[in-house]
Amino acid sequence: LFEVRGTWKATQNSVVVALITLFLSTAIATPTGYAISRYLFRGRDAIRLGILAVRAFPIVILAIPLATNFIRWGLHDTLWGVALMHTALALPTTVLVISSVFASIPYEFEEAAKVFGASPLQAFFRVIFPLVLPGIAASAIFTFVMSWNEVFAASILTSTEARTLPAEILRGLNAGASARFKFAGGFFMLVPSLIFIFVIRRYLFNMWGQVTK
Repeated sequence: LFEVRGTWKATQNSVVVALITLFLSTAIATPTGYAISRYLFRGRDAIRLGILAVRAFPIVILAIPLATNFIRWGLHDTLWGVALMHTALALPTTVLVISSVFASIPYEFEEAAKVFGASPLQAFFRVIFPLVLPGIAASAIFTFVMSWNEVFAASILTSTEARTLPAEILRGLNAGASARFKFAGGFFMLVPSLIFIFVIRRYLFNMWGQVTK
């Protein structure tokens, strides 16, 4: 696999894009999920519907407009361009997962913290955030794996410099690569996801009510 020219660079691009996507999705989805689950405000249901509506449009339909706009904005064939697209694809599910986790935490916990003198920010970070961290970790797994495995948007929005590993493997398959390249590429695509899940498994176990050491 790594004897093929461009594979190492594509692997580095995939890691960078996945990490940027993870950071952006978590940073946006956490306050959004908290606001949707905790506050009653006009248009909340419309915002939920709008978030879900993003997934209603297949990336195939949006391919040409996206590529045209990204070229116009100077984001075509850049890591930030691919990361922004992956963030848009991951955000609907990430927001819904995190908002449901926040909704499962009783609001009385925050009220009790405020009674004992904590500010709203302190109540969030010292009481609520540790309880929802397993859910945030679960959504982070989804975001990372989605970005790492996504191939269609990465193929459309890149040409050479920012091509990710799935797009590079797809290019090799179209060029008539050998069976060894196909099997090695498929196996290597699994490795980072397995490592990432192994690192944050304790957060998932805590969320599922299991005790680990």
